[in-house]
Amino acid sequence: MADEKLSLAKAQQNSKPKIEEIIHAGLEGDRQKSALELVAYLNTLRMPPKWASTNAWSYRYKGVRMYTIRIRGKAQAGDDNVYKLKPGAWSISCYDPFGGQKYAGEYAELEPCDAYKEVIWNNVIDCNRCCNCAHRKLNILGKEFDGVCSVNFINPDSNTTEWIKKMLECRKRFVSSKEK
Repeated sequence: MADEKLSLAKAQQNSKPKIEEIIHAGLEGDRQKSALELVAYLNTLRMPPKWASTNAWSYRYKGVRMYTIRIRGKAQAGDDNVYKLKPGAWSISCYDPFGGQKYAGEYAELEPCDAYKEVIWNNVIDCNRCCNCAHRKLNILGKEFDGVCSVNFINPDSNTTEWIKKMLECRKRFVSSKEK
């Protein structure tokens, strides 16, 4: 098992596959469609994906990490990983989307409805100190969380991806405004 993971990691490290190739090979049906549509949208924003690790691509805007998309292929063996992906699943992680004071207020214009708040709150991932990062207390859309790693959407549907797009647009504007 470890050799299989190592060989996949080594192969991807050498080839740096395109995210679309892995989506086509690893996902099916609505999951594949949603992932491809979101990747196409990100490409229109001139935010090309950069291979980050096995079946993972990061998206940056002006040097700021915005998202990471991970795909767990339908034939990929092994137990659930730290990202809670089962075979045939994908996720998009938003790191520090509401983080501390750095981005305070950037989402105010969204005026999120209660349904959206629930989607966000249900997808907050607790910090398990995988990277020895700081244990963070955050207020996310009016609710206090202790020890936040990220907001991680697993197999987001089209309604959720629309909110992800809106979050991204707000964050891009915020990053751009800090350059001035």
